[in-house]
Amino acid sequence: MLLSALREHNGAASNYQSTITNIHTIHAILSELENLRSTSGSLPYVNVIRAQAQLLKCKIETFQKKVQKYGSKLGSQAPKGFYRGSWQKVRWQFTGHDCDELSRLIDEKIKVIQLCIGSGKGRSSHLCRWRI
Repeated sequence: MLLSALREHNGAASNYQSTITNIHTIHAILSELENLRSTSGSLPYVNVIRAQAQLLKCKIETFQKKVQKYGSKLGSQAPKGFYRGSWQKVRWQFTGHDCDELSRLIDEKIKVIQLCIGSGKGRSSHLCRWRI
């Protein structure tokens, strides 16, 4: 585990950068979902979608605050070399539980959102219009 964290390629820095990129993308999508507008008959579904998006967005923001301390040593602008930022690389490896928990929560909330979209489409011709 420690040696894999220190690898220059596919080590902790690559894992951190990939995680942060994915989190930023999901956060942007959730921001759009928070502003979803309903059409007639779809209000209950849209309200659930907005609530799930808000809850998940809040959890992501908490995670981002927690891991921002790694950015200077593991981010895309960090100094290169397997020995640079070694302590932060090793510490990042131990955030795996937090990453797994957030990933599980994202999967759970996305499934609820997908279920609402599928259910809402059956009740009206368009669940919602993307008016933001």
